[in-house]
Amino acid sequence: YCNWIDDSYLLMGKAYYVQHDFFQARQNFEYLLRQFPNEKTKYDAMIWLARTHNESRKYKNAKDMLDLIEADRDLPKKKVGEFSATYADYFLKQEMYEESVSKLRMTIKNSRRKTDRIRYSYILAQVYEKIGNTSKASETYGNVAKMNPPYEMEFNSRINMARCYSGTGN
Repeated sequence: YCNWIDDSYLLMGKAYYVQHDFFQARQNFEYLLRQFPNEKTKYDAMIWLARTHNESRKYKNAKDMLDLIEADRDLPKKKVGEFSATYADYFLKQEMYEESVSKLRMTIKNSRRKTDRIRYSYILAQVYEKIGNTSKASETYGNVAKMNPPYEMEFNSRINMARCYSGTGN
């Protein structure tokens, strides 16, 4: 027995995922879940397996995995942001924009890195714009511009904020 075997399978699964070999990625994540159900990498494997199903357009399998994770009361607090981002991606890939808003908000709230919060806030603003809520979209684009993002993102935020301007207010 080696302490790093489960970490190695997780890393191999992620590598296959990045290479777009979703079949091999799924095999690695499922093997990890079968062989090491009590290890700390279990939640990572479950989230990455849901991502793999999303990318493979197997939305029913992704939904089942996401519901399983959501029902688990032992999900570590530091994994909530990654989980909700995966759930939001599930909704966005199926163009279910209204449902993705709450998951994106949870993702922003639980993201640990500032760059991730900026990125997800920008995506949330785009979703608001897509569903026709231009006032919320403009407000969210303004918040993104105030978060000190990279130049390109700030520029695009200000352009989109102006595009969403409804003619009332400042």
